Amino acid sequence: MKIAHRYFTEVRVDALIFIGGRETQAAAQAFAQSGLPVNGIAASVENDVAGLEMIIGTDSALNIALDKIDYLRSTPTGHLLHLIEVAGRSSGYLALMSAVVGGAAAVILPETDGELVRNVANVAALTESGDPIIVAAEATDANRCAPRS
Repeated sequence: MKIAHRYFTEVRVDALIFIGGRETQAAAQAFAQSGLPVNGIAASVENDVAGLEMIIGTDSALNIALDKIDYLRSTPTGHLLHLIEVAGRSSGYLALMSAVVGGAAAVILPETDGELVRNVANVAALTESGDPIIVAAEATDANRCAPRS
């Protein structure tokens, strides 16, 4: 941090602008604590910055996910299960909103343990009722969701 502070002082940087999600804003805070003037703009498809309702990038990602869900709904496939993976390494916001607004049969979030799809009978029952869609956040570990014997 001292090297960065010295460099920015030498080249006369007036301020640093950090654009990004949770980790980026944490870095901005570290630079600010070292005495450098910083500004932070929250932007992430994960909507992972605490204290903000929705940040730059989240709405666009949500609309893209909903377009894909609509596409799957309009394509007759004959009792197939559709699993859609969306961004969400640390936050299931995008998966949850995509599932709710898109009318998915289930959602798998990093904040939960994937209990919903562990039971093969439940997944089979979903396929009996049509072409169900399950939305999963990218952080979901497939091993946690596998059926247990």
